[in-house]
Amino acid sequence: QHIGESRYKIRIISNITTHQLNEILEYTLRKVSIPAVVKSGNYDNIIQDSQKYVDENLIIIFWELANIIEGFHYKVELLNNQKVESFIKKTKSEINLIYKNLKDTPLVIINKFTSLPFSINTFGDTQFEFIINHLNDFLIEKKPLNVKIIDTEKTISSIGLKNSYDMRYFYSSKLLYTLDFFIQYSKLIKPIVISSSGGAKKALILDCDNTLWKGILGEDGFDGIEMSNETSDGIIFSEIQSIILALSRKGILIGLCSKNNHEDISAIIDTHNDMQLKDKDIIVKRVNWNDKVTNLVEIAEELNIGLDTIVYVDDSEFEINHIKRELPEVTVLKVPEKIHEYPGMIRRH
Repeated sequence: QHIGESRYKIRIISNITTHQLNEILEYTLRKVSIPAVVKSGNYDNIIQDSQKYVDENLIIIFWELANIIEGFHYKVELLNNQKVESFIKKTKSEINLIYKNLKDTPLVIINKFTSLPFSINTFGDTQFEFIINHLNDFLIEKKPLNVKIIDTEKTISSIGLKNSYDMRYFYSSKLLYTLDFFIQYSKLIKPIVISSSGGAKKALILDCDNTLWKGILGEDGFDGIEMSNETSDGIIFSEIQSIILALSRKGILIGLCSKNNHEDISAIIDTHNDMQLKDKDIIVKRVNWNDKVTNLVEIAEELNIGLDTIVYVDDSEFEINHIKRELPEVTVLKVPEKIHEYPGMIRRH
């Protein structure tokens, strides 16, 4: 793929071996039309590289305390309290220096420190964990606006410890993470990169029946639909509405696009005790019997946003496929057949 002068330059600076991430991250981002060129900095040269590569679009920092000095993850347990405090103080000053060096870089992603591969079988806090907890608090406390902090333990938990680390290669070549980890890590940071490069989604538009509640309003009636946390299915839709409200408070525009009688939906919004979404939360409504493609185009025009910034959720296979075919710019999500997977799907996307 020829990407010319528009390339999105990413530099990975690290004190472990991470070269396998370069092509994986390039591929992950180019699939979503970000012309990424990913290169590594100099091995174990994080402070200097944070000065050298300030003009990149994105800096990613893999800073592993286990390799800050050879064998630190076990040697640290032999340090006295004074040396531990001295190490923490020194590393905090280095964090401040990195933040200062990269203050003008558009986006910086730094991973939280983790002891997981070395502490999974220990009981009680080790000195290694004590240090990591202090430094992670400091990372977050001093974080500038251009810095995003990633919890790699979420990636590790999604694919498993054994699939994330290969201690054989760590000891032989300081290659701590596996290919599977780098693939999952690329997926984890992809939304951050998309958002920072102008590709953020702005609106979440939803169908109503079997999307905001279980049941079909026209058939089951006002009292027959479920979205109460007191029923086994209703609790799932209650959670969905809570997720939507949380997104609304973060600035996502919420709208409805449903084939229904407008008066019936208004009655649910205004008077149903279990309906969490109210008129003040819903920016735009297209509740009618018109074609949903037409409605979505009108919604984009009313909100003055691009179709590519809209996410639409529906339970109907027909409607999903119709919108995908006619409006490929819109991100379309289908409510899962296994309804317990629904909240996880929304969070994932």
